[in-house]
Amino acid sequence: MADLKLVIPHQGSAMAMRLISKKLGIAEHQLVNISPTHGNTIAASIPMALHEAIKQGRIKRGERMLLLGTSAGFSVGGMILKY
Repeated sequence: MADLKLVIPHQGSAMAMRLISKKLGIAEHQLVNISPTHGNTIAASIPMALHEAIKQGRIKRGERMLLLGTSAGFSVGGMILKY
């Protein structure tokens, strides 16, 4: 996690965000959480959170982030993206 600037997870619920953050050891400043302002946007949460992170200047060209998707809490898939 130390090599990543940001982690952008699927944001199905606030409880899931807390659990993922705790289990993976994601620091609060690394986590992009749009749930409080956008609600549950289901499949659109990752691209929306990425857009917000870029717009807010939280990620810059050349930095790495983790995009993390979940499926009903049963499976997790992710990719590291160099922006």
